[in-house]
Amino acid sequence: MADIDTYVSTLAELSPIVLIIIGIISGAWFISNVLHVFPGFIDNIADALSTISKHAGWIFGALGLVTAAAVYTSNEYINQGWLTVALLIIVGFALFMEPFKDIPWAALIGLVAGGGLAALIYFRYGDRATGTILGIEMKYILGAIMIIVFLLVFLALKFLEDVTTATTMILRFQPVATFLGLLCILQAILIILGNPLTFERLSDYISQA
Repeated sequence: MADIDTYVSTLAELSPIVLIIIGIISGAWFISNVLHVFPGFIDNIADALSTISKHAGWIFGALGLVTAAAVYTSNEYINQGWLTVALLIIVGFALFMEPFKDIPWAALIGLVAGGGLAALIYFRYGDRATGTILGIEMKYILGAIMIIVFLLVFLALKFLEDVTTATTMILRFQPVATFLGLLCILQAILIILGNPLTFERLSDYISQA
């Protein structure tokens, strides 16, 4: 039976395929518009691509993130370049977070943390959690604990939530997503040809454009 290192190495070697998949999903808006020019079966492919991108893109985003970890941990980035890892992380993150960006994670986590701690105290101390402390009923103390923990966690995570949401919106902005998607596909082809694009070469191409 193959060990975990074998699976990691195999996934890392399949990174060009993953790059092509997430590249197509990321650039679905552009690719779909191009395919819609053609009638019939190809037009249906465009519709299917749009649907997959909208409803299942996060699955391929997760695949991209896992592949990035595999490429890094297996040292395959030495052959494929750091740009490969960066593209897998950036595009994978954008695709994965797309359906979740409007969820108020900070508030939900804060509520769970505050309510969970209050419930833990109540069930842990049983009858002692129903008495009074300094003349204040425990239910009010537990309520205060819940509110304080909620606010602390919410305020700590709110900034991170805002940054994550803004980053996702930028990366999923159609021109940006299209550029990153096409870059993923290009990098996959170059890896297969044995000449992957590097940050230095990409910088030179951009500066000469």
